[in-house]
Amino acid sequence: MSGVSVLMDFYAFNDFMKNERLLFCYRGAITQAIMENAGETLKAHFELTHTQTARAMRTFSAFVELMQNIERYSPESAEPPVTLEGKNGIVAVGHTGKDYFLYSGNTVSQEKSTLLQEKLSPIKGMDAAELKAFYKTKRREGPDEHSLGAGLGFIELARNCQTFDFDLQAQDNETTFFSIRVLV
Repeated sequence: MSGVSVLMDFYAFNDFMKNERLLFCYRGAITQAIMENAGETLKAHFELTHTQTARAMRTFSAFVELMQNIERYSPESAEPPVTLEGKNGIVAVGHTGKDYFLYSGNTVSQEKSTLLQEKLSPIKGMDAAELKAFYKTKRREGPDEHSLGAGLGFIELARNCQTFDFDLQAQDNETTFFSIRVLV
């Protein structure tokens, strides 16, 4: 690819991000240090734009949850040795004016895909009261065997967002691309 065509493509990418109102997009390895640095970037945006504190906190919390899910559950990160290439994902943050939307995506195993479908489908259809009750129930039960945390992250994410949606798209016989979109 020539340097000129890359620059022209980058110009188109810039226009795409502007038109879609994307503030931040990261694709690559997810590590603790990258999460911290990306989080600082998002916090700086909130300060510069004087974003309402409650909305900024909910958006930041959603951002951290999405990044942690990539870092924890990408299939390559489950087995040592962990490599930078093993925790790849994509995260994007944008705004609609007063609201923020966040996207994330990463590859998961087919087995994990099935578990995610079973776990997230009920959450997706719950209203605020149902989510609150479900959260309390799950909190008392403790983490399930497949969780690397308390197992409450997706429920908490759905509780703090106006909309919560996910998609699982098979890539091949072994892997699925898992994506989430939330509106805060």
